[in-house]
Amino acid sequence: MNIVIIGGGYLGQLLHSLIPSARVLDWRPVSEKGYPLPRNFGPQYLWRPIPGLYNDSFTVVTTVDGMPATQESILAYKRKVGKQQDQSDWRTQFQQTMNGFEVHLPPDRVEYGMRVVRVNCLDKYLICANGHRVDYNWLISTIPLPELLKLCAIGISETFESRPIYVTSEPVEPLSYLSVNYLSDPFNIAYRETIRNGQLHRESLDALPNSRVLRPGKIYRNGQAAHHLAELLMYKIKSVGRYGSWNPEELAHETYSELRTWKEIINL
Repeated sequence: MNIVIIGGGYLGQLLHSLIPSARVLDWRPVSEKGYPLPRNFGPQYLWRPIPGLYNDSFTVVTTVDGMPATQESILAYKRKVGKQQDQSDWRTQFQQTMNGFEVHLPPDRVEYGMRVVRVNCLDKYLICANGHRVDYNWLISTIPLPELLKLCAIGISETFESRPIYVTSEPVEPLSYLSVNYLSDPFNIAYRETIRNGQLHRESLDALPNSRVLRPGKIYRNGQAAHHLAELLMYKIKSVGRYGSWNPEELAHETYSELRTWKEIINL
């Protein structure tokens, strides 16, 4: 079966380990092949190990304003970032101590310089900016859902709300654990500080000097996302991951588990 994955970042490469026969296409230039994936800033870690791959384990200590989280402090933080209505498991997200994991991915086999500019849903092929045509039986996408819908020429009337995240880093005294501190003070421009590997990473929804900008960044739920995902599935297109499903609470190990189940269902 001819499987194509759009998006050769961390998630695309993780899913490639599950479907090694797939082609993985990425828009970045060939010169970025082998470049370290941007998972070593902020609280970018797995809550569960990935089966079948080697996983490093470490301790994660989570606080709100430097103190163990309470329902009141969590709600204050959620209000600050506009997510007081989210449906995530707050007790798990803000538990004071937990194990975190980082997986060792197989060697990179991503095809770079393959920016997709159009997807023909009916005839099951895509066109890249370099003129290449790539046929598929199933298309798996990890790119943001609204971008995929545009490539498929599927009209959307609703707004997919998101805000870019600004990240700065500076060296600090290393800790023996990964520290995640959420900041609820509305007058503090940053909303989270993470210390890992001797670096302090500060994240904000407003511009910070000398910051790295992540887009789409922080995303907010969209009532029509499930409808669009079902529509794409009818065309043998599976859009997955936090951005691919436009689910702000989805975690990488959940995406991996979902695709593993899907792989069994289609007898891949």
